[in-house]
Amino acid sequence: IGILMPIALLPFIIIPYKVGDLADKKYGEKEFMIIGLIIMSISLLAIPLASMYIDNIIHSMSMAFNSNINKSITNIGNVLPIGLQDNLNIINAKLHYKMMIIWGAVLILGRIGSSMVETAANSYFYKTISRTDSDSIALFTNVGAIGIVIGGTLSVISYYLDNFINQNIFIKSIFKDLNIHYSLYIVVAIIIIYNIKYINRIEDTK
Repeated sequence: IGILMPIALLPFIIIPYKVGDLADKKYGEKEFMIIGLIIMSISLLAIPLASMYIDNIIHSMSMAFNSNINKSITNIGNVLPIGLQDNLNIINAKLHYKMMIIWGAVLILGRIGSSMVETAANSYFYKTISRTDSDSIALFTNVGAIGIVIGGTLSVISYYLDNFINQNIFIKSIFKDLNIHYSLYIVVAIIIIYNIKYINRIEDTK
């Protein structure tokens, strides 16, 4: 995480300058807001897919390694032979590398979308607002904090809802293989896509 997070935040430094320039001179803000929302929704849907993919990798590696352990483990204190220990270290290194690549790509993708939306939204708002409209400026300034509260509330609700569905005997009797862990990301992605229709109503300032 210490390596990934600084890299994932680079879009907030690099993208705003180019997006602002293109929005002013060529395309307008609406296009970048729509593209950014689509990218954000894709990154949200990629989170459960990435998590399931990594779980499958871990499971397959564990199965392969456990089969070797049963054949190679020594009788003295259940100590792994040196060669098998080296193989374990190699497996761990490969796993960490794959996890960094996958989660790095997902995080960067999400930040690209959010940086586009943030830049285009700020540009559009301050171009269309009057400096005497202090109420709208105050609301726009604090809307990010409101989003954090709503997002945190949704995450708590989705956590308990997922657990309820997964542990409910009646639901399990109908859907035996049902196992939900990622409803939050799917719901938020749907909400983001739905909001594109409101972005389509605005007029560009270019």
